[in-house]
Amino acid sequence: MAAAFISMIETLQNKLGNVGGIFWAFIIFFCAGLCEIGGGWIIWQTLRENLSLWKIIFGIFLVSIYGVIACFQLLQFSQAYATYGGIFIIMSIFWGWLLDGYKPSKYDFIGAAFCLVGVIIIVVAAILSNEARPLENENRT
Repeated sequence: MAAAFISMIETLQNKLGNVGGIFWAFIIFFCAGLCEIGGGWIIWQTLRENLSLWKIIFGIFLVSIYGVIACFQLLQFSQAYATYGGIFIIMSIFWGWLLDGYKPSKYDFIGAAFCLVGVIIIVVAAILSNEARPLENENRT
């Protein structure tokens, strides 16, 4: 199974090129964010509102799917997770604003803007410098 997955990611890396790789990275970050933040929010709401156990199970399932989606990232593990941290911050602020009624402050937006700059630097630099070859560069046993 691992060999087939590795082959699929290597093929994807070769077909996308730099611009496609950058676009792919952000699609994967967005999908992973929806699963992790959505799952965490469902668990949060369920425990605080004393809702059905089935909602907690669904939230746990979504958080688990996040881990699978993240494996499709072309970046190296450390780059992917560091970058995702910035995406997580940005998406969490907007999730709270759109779905939970939280009105972000100007400091929330300023902090999110700094995170976005860091995310762009890591992703673009990794892909343009060909560091985004996790299957070639990561230590595998």
